[in-house]
Amino acid sequence: AIKANDFIDYLQRLRKRHGKAPLALFCDQLAVHKSRAVKPHYDSLDIVPVYNVGYSPEFNAIEAVFSKVKALYNRQRLNCLINKTFFRP
Repeated sequence: AIKANDFIDYLQRLRKRHGKAPLALFCDQLAVHKSRAVKPHYDSLDIVPVYNVGYSPEFNAIEAVFSKVKALYNRQRLNCLINKTFFRP
C-alpha cells in the first residue's frame, strides 16, 4: 500500500522533472490521491488532479450480459436441484 508521504514525494519529483510546465495528473479512486495530507500539495506544486469517475456497473454493458448468464445458470441449477437431476454447467 502506498502512504501519503510516498505519494507526496512522487509529486515533488514529478514537479522537479517537468520544471514549470503545466501538469495534470490522472488519479484513480485510490484513497491516498484524495487524502487530506496530499490535497494541499497539488496546489503548492501547481499540479491539477484529474479524478477518474467511480465504477458504475450500469454504464458497463458486460455487466448486463453477465447478469443474464448468471440468472440462466442459477435457474438451471435450481431446476436440477428441485427435480433431483444431475447439474451440468
